[in-house]
Amino acid sequence: MTTFLAGFERVATAWADVAWSVAWQSLVVAAAFAAIAAGLRRASPALRCWLWRIAAIKLLLMPLWGAAWLAAPSPPRPPTARPPEAAAAPGDVEAATGYMLRPPAKGREAGGPDDAAPPFARRALSWRSALLAAWVLGVLAGVARLAAQGRRLARVLGRATAATDAHLLGLAAEAAGRLGLRRAPVVVEVDAASPFVCGLRSPTLAIPRGLADALDDAPIRAVLVHELAHLKRRDLLWDWIPAVAEVVFTVHPAARYVAYRALLERELACDRIAMDAAGQDAAAYASTLVEVVSLSSPRRPAIPAASAASPNLQEQPPCRTDSVPGVRP
Repeated sequence: MTTFLAGFERVATAWADVAWSVAWQSLVVAAAFAAIAAGLRRASPALRCWLWRIAAIKLLLMPLWGAAWLAAPSPPRPPTARPPEAAAAPGDVEAATGYMLRPPAKGREAGGPDDAAPPFARRALSWRSALLAAWVLGVLAGVARLAAQGRRLARVLGRATAATDAHLLGLAAEAAGRLGLRRAPVVVEVDAASPFVCGLRSPTLAIPRGLADALDDAPIRAVLVHELAHLKRRDLLWDWIPAVAEVVFTVHPAARYVAYRALLERELACDRIAMDAAGQDAAAYASTLVEVVSLSSPRRPAIPAASAASPNLQEQPPCRTDSVPGVRP
């Protein structure tokens, strides 16, 4: 156990130096990308989405090649105790002082148990070891959270039924052809608050039960195009980058901000594609989203739209598919 703790302390010391530089520089990177995104506020959301995905890639690669520039000074380390000087021989001490030295107490003799114990065993772990342990626990908690959300999604899909409405299937095939998808995804009906797509190898389009019957052709077409636009843009694959960065950096605000902005611009890009394909303006598209929310959540008040491009108008489904990589509402 003592050997393990001593090795953990050495690893924590080396990790703390890198973590300190990465934590500082990630804030600089997030601020720099935020300034660039502000300058591109009139550009397409797809461009800004890729900008934030590149920021997430930078965060993941920073421990490998980005810790040398703009590094903040490391926290001061406690002073290392100087090795004791060689003790004088007992005869020399007696001759110099005139006093006779006492014999060493029992248990303190050379080779005794107290002297045999390594110095590490007689002191507590440093703050670096505690910080490394907290980071490992945070990463494990993030992985467990993604796994739990994946299991909840699997339960939702386990209760799904294949869509049999010929009109809905025709609209889905039409939207897939308009976006240039090689094949239309499988359409199922689920007990969820909003539609979403999932599946990397076998894409699936999930529609809340009864939503297609309650909407006219124009609104449901806009909803289908928005969801299928995630497949066109390969969001199910690329969204793993900010998700992994958020897990690796656990509670770091820079990673959370980058992941949030990537998700925001992704939804804005799909909204733009849906408005263009459905021939709707901003006001009409905002009305469509509000109608979807009101129909999907009859027991909860719909949140009014501040703008047509707000991706948060759709209420999150019970399985939180918005935060599961490979699932896009």
